[in-house]
Amino acid sequence: MVARDQMVGPWQVPVANCAVTTASLDSYYGEAMALGERSPVALLGLRGLCPSGRR
Repeated sequence: MVARDQMVGPWQVPVANCAVTTASLDSYYGEAMALGERSPVALLGLRGLCPSGRR
């Protein structure tokens, strides 16, 4: 099972490509991946991602 989304956080800020996978339908184990120009900023927190008018 794979879920993919380009948006994160309450303001749905795009961070290019990200994906979350799970090992099976009945487990809590899997992987999370992020690629793109905004992913290092996403690691620091949503405050750095959101536009200045939405803080």
